[in-house]
Amino acid sequence: MVDQRCQKLTLDVVRMSLIIARLGLVARYDTDTDVCILGAGPHGLAAAVHLRKADPDLNITVLDPSGAWLSTWNNQFTQAEIEMLRSPVVHHPDSDPYALSDYIDAHDLPRSGFAYDLPTRAAFAQFCESLIEDAALDSPLASAPHSIRSRGNELTIKAKGTTFSARFLVLAT
Repeated sequence: MVDQRCQKLTLDVVRMSLIIARLGLVARYDTDTDVCILGAGPHGLAAAVHLRKADPDLNITVLDPSGAWLSTWNNQFTQAEIEMLRSPVVHHPDSDPYALSDYIDAHDLPRSGFAYDLPTRAAFAQFCESLIEDAALDSPLASAPHSIRSRGNELTIKAKGTTFSARFLVLAT
């Protein structure tokens, strides 16, 4: 049930991201960023990767208290001593369902050997690092917003030590 909800949320974020990019809704205004993504976990990474693929010139700002991609996800998997994902190899932040499997093969990484080809945590982490690098994504800002206000066609986002404007906001927490 939780996996289905996560998959639906991922698909909703991806669909929304692609619709924004395809319709050209991300106009160039005098804002600090086109899109602000709150959360640097798997859903935030998926949104950022999909948006960057749809529009390489898109200015994307990610806010996450950790200041790092997948930090909470990695910490939780480490603490729980989970060595493989529960989702099949086709569920990951890239738009190509076979990208993770292809990455594992290309880098000669071990497979879990379990049904549905569940990826290992290490392979998933390396794959995500390559997505971040390939998409030229900046590290998330180490902050959480404490105020978000609508101002015409922009959002003003205030976080610890910074204030900026964004055209769109993606909640990926």
